[in-house]
Amino acid sequence: ELKIDATAVFFPIAVTGGFQTGSSADFNGRRHILRCRFLLGRFMQRFDNLVRIGLVRHLTMVIAPPMSFKLNFISNAPFALSNHAIIRISGPDAKLFLQSQCMNDVNALNAGTWQYNGWLNPQGRVMALFYLIARDETDYLMIVPELPAQNLVSALSRYVFRSKVTVKQDNDHHACGQLHESNESLSLGLDQTGPQIVLHHDGYRRVITVVSAPAAANAEALNSWHVLDMMNGWPWIGESQQGHWTPQMLSLQMLNAFSVKKGCYPGQEIVARTHFLGKNKRKLYFIQGLDLTEGEPILNAGNEIGKVINADFGKTAGLAVLPAEDLPTDLHNAAGCVRVENPEIC
Repeated sequence: ELKIDATAVFFPIAVTGGFQTGSSADFNGRRHILRCRFLLGRFMQRFDNLVRIGLVRHLTMVIAPPMSFKLNFISNAPFALSNHAIIRISGPDAKLFLQSQCMNDVNALNAGTWQYNGWLNPQGRVMALFYLIARDETDYLMIVPELPAQNLVSALSRYVFRSKVTVKQDNDHHACGQLHESNESLSLGLDQTGPQIVLHHDGYRRVITVVSAPAAANAEALNSWHVLDMMNGWPWIGESQQGHWTPQMLSLQMLNAFSVKKGCYPGQEIVARTHFLGKNKRKLYFIQGLDLTEGEPILNAGNEIGKVINADFGKTAGLAVLPAEDLPTDLHNAAGCVRVENPEIC
């Protein structure tokens, strides 16, 4: 293992032929440097137990920790949720088909209501997360963040068989979002063609509406929306995150996004076993740091203990799956220290 003496890097002393040369003043100066080297060496030793990945990361963590993330909350006009696709499931067997495929209880939905839901692989890993809206018992809409719609359409269509149901991407409708303070009245100003999803939070509301024409793009508002989704424990599962996490690892029980009491669906046995017999060892955390990137490891003392699964556009806020118990406080990624905390909304 290669080890670098940090004190020698910062305070080198020239030596010629094994003997130090120079005047008395030079000698005193060298004594001062030796003293500084000794003190700096003691300082560096105290941080050797924090991480074991080199001098540069020590200094990044100690001298330049990330600033706390602040989200500027601004009520705004409707904007396009441009990475939220809409899939329509319709036909006489639509309800039965969705009940047999989705991880939440579709039978509990009445016309005009919605729920958090998702689709798992047979190993109980999340392949897609979505809002499911019941227009009636034969017509449903999925609003799917981040994942290309055709991927999910193709995957679900393989299980239609002889069911009287159609699964297709709905290109005639679009999802738009709007941020409101809690006491503001809801006004859309667009051609609403589907039910609204109203997400109530402490001090503010968010509204998702299905419209016939796309709303204007607003990158800042979309990023704020993503941060608020992450703060409230709703991850966006893109292609890179498919098949890695059980619903419990993503803490989706906090959103009542899956059921352990309904009948069979893909991955149901794994989900139920974890709920009734096992103990989930990992869960979802909101994190802050620098250069957070989906899929990158979160480290403690140089050892991987979790992964980033989502990050905002600025890569300073995100979600990570980490140990559910005894979480260390000294976490870091390749860019520096990582904090587990929610941002300030101002």
